[in-house]
Amino acid sequence: MTPKFTSAVFFIWAGLSVGGNILAAAAKFQVSTLTTAELLLVGRAQFAWLGNAEWILCATVLLLLAAGRQRPTPAHCLIILLLVLQQHWLTPLLQLRTDMIIAGNVPDGPALHFLFVGAEVAKLTLLMFAGLLQPDTQRKAQRLTWQLPRHPLNLKGCSVEKI
Repeated sequence: MTPKFTSAVFFIWAGLSVGGNILAAAAKFQVSTLTTAELLLVGRAQFAWLGNAEWILCATVLLLLAAGRQRPTPAHCLIILLLVLQQHWLTPLLQLRTDMIIAGNVPDGPALHFLFVGAEVAKLTLLMFAGLLQPDTQRKAQRLTWQLPRHPLNLKGCSVEKI
């Protein structure tokens, strides 16, 4: 039962990633009545809440893996590494950039944003694969695959050896 729950948590995390870190982040800049400073402050709160939710989901995955006596796979380790990279390196740097913009300064190019988005897309891809590659999910996929019957041609007097 644990692999099913672990798989579900990966898919919930992927949905959170798409909804909060990708769609909502872009959508808020479509609001023309808010200033850039206000939008950046909303974004800061948004990413703080999303970061907390991601840490909770990460801890949940690790607890489920431990409960199921499963070792973390390289994909699991990369997901955690990307989360640490985003939360402890990129987000603080992006917050400094936000502070500069709110203060009226123009920081250098958007390279950090592209790096964050790249890490998010990589993490999303890994989350989907991790959810699909849980042991129970793999067994279901194997049961659903079409297999040739043992004797595809059941002709009288013919055997596989004669063909």
